[in-house]
Amino acid sequence: MNILKFSLLVSILLLNAYGLENNVTIAKLKNTTVFQKKYHYALIGTWYGNQKTNDGGFREEISHKYANGKYKLYFRMHNKDGSYYDQIEVGEWGLSGNIYFSIFKGWIDVDSNKFIPSDQSDPFTRDAYRILKLTDKEFVYESLDIKYKFINKKVPSNFKFKNKSL
Repeated sequence: MNILKFSLLVSILLLNAYGLENNVTIAKLKNTTVFQKKYHYALIGTWYGNQKTNDGGFREEISHKYANGKYKLYFRMHNKDGSYYDQIEVGEWGLSGNIYFSIFKGWIDVDSNKFIPSDQSDPFTRDAYRILKLTDKEFVYESLDIKYKFINKKVPSNFKFKNKSL
């Protein structure tokens, strides 16, 4: 018996212990498992997005999502005057149904390449998003708290920002 079938069986047994109906439970668990696996594998890879900022500039991001649930996120923040700065964040990502979430673990200093941990007691190190669309080419999601929509396109793993790359 493979681990997926075993996990499904254990889940069904536990849910039955709480008096839930078998047919409905089994159908929901199978669909959730298939859905979860499909979304997980679709998200693995490199994604690019850009958004306007409230101050008249814009933000670019290149996100590398790895199969082990880790991510590395390159930000380039463009100011209205044409200047910009770079930032690298690292953390973990995951899924629960159609909810995508991230746990920000810290930064990689752009100059020294050293890891700077974030304060994990800070509630703002965790974010949750509703997946609106996910294909092999496009990932559209919306933050649950502020309802901001993000649109990312799948790009090659060696994709870089157009001018002076990290």
